[in-house]
Parts: sequence; C-alpha cells; structure tokens
Amino acid sequence: MVSPNLFYEKKFEFGSFSSPIDAVRRESIKRTIESMKLAKEIGVEFIVIWTGAMDGYENPLGVNFYYLWERYESGLAEAIDEVPGMPVALEPKPYEPRGNTLYRNTANGILLANYIERRLRNPENRRLLEQGYRIVGLNPEVGHVFMGYEELSLALASIMREGRLFHTHWNSQPLGNYDQDLDVGVLGWNEMVSALLTLKMYGYRGYFGIDINPERIPVETALTNTMNAIKIANSIIERMDYDRLIEAFYNPAENRGVIEDVYLRAIAPPGTELKPIPKTKY
Repeated sequence: MVSPNLFYEKKFEFGSFSSPIDAVRRESIKRTIESMKLAKEIGVEFIVIWTGAMDGYENPLGVNFYYLWERYESGLAEAIDEVPGMPVALEPKPYEPRGNTLYRNTANGILLANYIERRLRNPENRRLLEQGYRIVGLNPEVGHVFMGYEELSLALASIMREGRLFHTHWNSQPLGNYDQDLDVGVLGWNEMVSALLTLKMYGYRGYFGIDINPERIPVETALTNTMNAIKIANSIIERMDYDRLIEAFYNPAENRGVIEDVYLRAIAPPGTELKPIPKTKY
C-alpha cells in the first residue's frame, strides 16, 4: 500500500482535510491524489488514510463538528474522484496524537466510508459502486481497536459485514492506554485467536500487516516473533474441533463449557493428558 503523510509536519497541526486553513486542506488533497497516482502506477491494492492523526480536538467546547466532518469528507472524496478505481482504506483511532479524533472507532470508520462513497461523482467510481464494489474500506489496527475498548472479533465482523475489510494491521495492546504497538502475542492471545477464527469464518483472504514499534528489541527479532505468533495462532485455529464448536454454538444448553474445552485442547502441548469435561445437567 501507499500512504500520504498528513500528520507529521507542523503544517498539519490543526488537521489535514478538516483543517480550517484552506492552504493546508488543499495540500492534503493534492498529496493524497499524488499518493493514489503512485499507488496505481506501481500496482498496489489500495492507499491507507490514517483518520486518527491530527483531525480532532482536545477541548470539546466550541468545536464545530459539522464543519469539520464536511471539510474532511468532501476533501477526501475530491481526491478519490481524481484517481477513480483506486481503493482507499481508512484506519480509525480514538486518540493520540490528538486528544480526540473525528473518527474514533470501527463504527465511525464504517459510517465515514459510506459518507464518502455517497459523495463520489466520477463516472468510473459511480459505475464501480453500482456494480457492488467498495471503493472505501477499512484497515483496522488491533491496537487502535483496544485503545477504544472495543471487542476485536466484533469489530472485524462488523467491517466484513459491510464488505469493507481491505486489510488488517496486527500488534498487541492493553485496553485503553497509549498506543504501544507491541509485538503480536505479548498481550491478548485469546482475543487474537478469536479474531483470527472470525476472519476464517467469513472468508478473509487478505494480508496480515504488521504494525509494531519494537522498543528494546532488534527490529528483525520483533518481526520474527510477530510472524511466529500469528502462525501459531492460526495453527491453534486449525487444530480446533469444528464439529463440537458448531454444535456448542447452535445448542448451547446441552454443551455448557464445550467451547472452552475445544480451545484448551487446541492450545494444549502435544502429549498433555486432559480430563474430559463431565456430562452434567444444568
């Protein structure tokens, strides 16, 4: 993917597409168009727009939300219409570097994708939308989802239900807190396995992108640990007893504790002697 940098430079202090400073807003649109043209030229699948950058606020007093939303959405739609057929993946984030961002969570991202597509006027983009294609989707990052106290599996399923899961960004993160970008597997193994199972259930065939910021660990080591963790989690999923899992889902009253048992047996080291769960009536 290709991504325009719309947050690092001082000029973006008050936002990118939503900036009240017209010259900065035009620069954001111009840079996004250039990024989309580059992406098309080199044949990548999409560009990523980090909606959780500088478009936001700290003090909610006096914020003109309608004005900010209008400028952001119309600006990004203008850029997309200049390079028709190039998909755009949005990456929401609740906060940081701004105290609050305009598009904080998964639901905001899904709504934003819909709002932008409604604004598109380029005939090629309209044709693609009429054929059922999604031009604007999401690139959820695990850490951002947890920063917003969301449940990862539900977030991913919600995006896939809309046909808007263009890509996934993986790391690990405590609930809330600052954006730590830890290696995959440091925290949240159960959540990771559940999320990967959700992706398998609904036919995800995209990449597992790595979005980590290793501290006190060599980059090569952090990448290796992360890739190994994802492979291990996927191996756990492949070892699950799906007949029992499906039966427990559709007949929960007769299968209390079975889902937990299926998971424990999938993660147990080979040769571990496990007791069968008792057959009891509740």
